Amino acid sequence: MKLVRIDWEDTIEHQTGWYEQEDIKELEDVALVHSYGLVLKETEVSITLIADLIVGSKEFGRSTTIPKGMIEEIRDIPNLDY
Repeated sequence: MKLVRIDWEDTIEHQTGWYEQEDIKELEDVALVHSYGLVLKETEVSITLIADLIVGSKEFGRSTTIPKGMIEEIRDIPNLDY
């Protein structure tokens, strides 16, 4: 597995309620996120990272799947020793 940093735009959930059209300009925009992890799986539409891996087994924890349409950049992090 390779270690990477993925820069991607995440959605923002706004507070529940009614808005006027002029209120829209005051709402937060998308958030840029940096996710670090081991690439577990990659398809044409998404990439899945894991944060924890039990060495010598197939068990892992804290996975995140990111749609490729939201990804701005993927950077390899060299020299991973495990």
